[in-house]
Amino acid sequence: MTLTAQEQAKLVKTYATVSIGTAPAVQSVKVWGTVGLLQFLGMTPVQSGTLADNGLDRTVTRRSHNRSRWLGDRTGSSVNGNTAIQFVYPSRKGNAVPGTPIKIVNLSQKVPTGGYRKYTLSVEGDIGTFIAWYTSHAPAFPSKIIGKTGNAYVGTIPAD
Repeated sequence: MTLTAQEQAKLVKTYATVSIGTAPAVQSVKVWGTVGLLQFLGMTPVQSGTLADNGLDRTVTRRSHNRSRWLGDRTGSSVNGNTAIQFVYPSRKGNAVPGTPIKIVNLSQKVPTGGYRKYTLSVEGDIGTFIAWYTSHAPAFPSKIIGKTGNAYVGTIPAD
């Protein structure tokens, strides 16, 4: 399967910022997903072609430890503890984006294996803020928001 340049652009991982409330009590969260999915759900994604804008940099502390110098080395050599910056980017194999993973279940589209079509997002921030935004900006299909343990956050959200 060969994707066109436009189809490849829709598969890029990025985020959108959604907000509820009015000044000075505005609450906002970042929602991570693919460009196409964020647009499909009515969000405006931050589009960038660089990994630096779509990734996450974390500072990690590594403990001191011993490691072997060759196979069968019993004494090993000492490695000092240090801190480093890890660059974590979204990939097809893993979810390296920040936040809590959730699923949006499309209750109007069944899949051949049974069940309903699901879309995966990650919410960075208060999940209640996202739910309040999503229920007030419901998509064109009835849906549910499912947490990472399979629990539904709210009941069925009717189509807008």
